[in-house]
Amino acid sequence: MPYKSAYSKSLNKLKTWAKQRHAITVVFDSGQPDRYLPDERLILVNDSQTDENKYYALLHELGHHLNRDKSTRRYHKSFNLLSEAEELGKPIRSYAYRIQYVEEEIKAWRNGEKIANQLNLKLDLQRYNNYASKWVMTYVDWASSRDWEHDLYL
Repeated sequence: MPYKSAYSKSLNKLKTWAKQRHAITVVFDSGQPDRYLPDERLILVNDSQTDENKYYALLHELGHHLNRDKSTRRYHKSFNLLSEAEELGKPIRSYAYRIQYVEEEIKAWRNGEKIANQLNLKLDLQRYNNYASKWVMTYVDWASSRDWEHDLYL
């Protein structure tokens, strides 16, 4: 059976790798934003995007898993404020917390690149980095905001 797009094979490979290697279920759903739900071991990817953007988003969400994998203490050490906020069930109102949030997002994008390399998947770095930068800048804008009434959700 032919693949729907140039990215379909890579999306399938990532989905299989997530399930077999990390016991993570990947769901493509047009009604949901892209996100990683660590407690549910679930990644949601918005299906209304182009396959290229779904590919980049899935790499990024898998990158979050590498950051937050409970089997390591790295997350708690590297992102202590994020970890504390998750335990409290609410964000910490500080710029340090916001900067750490941005750092974790950037690391997830870099991890996505590493996953693509590890699995020998084709990745146009310029397009991937442009896509990543667009999303990272939304977090930078939020992090630099003095509006404390509109925190991002955990």
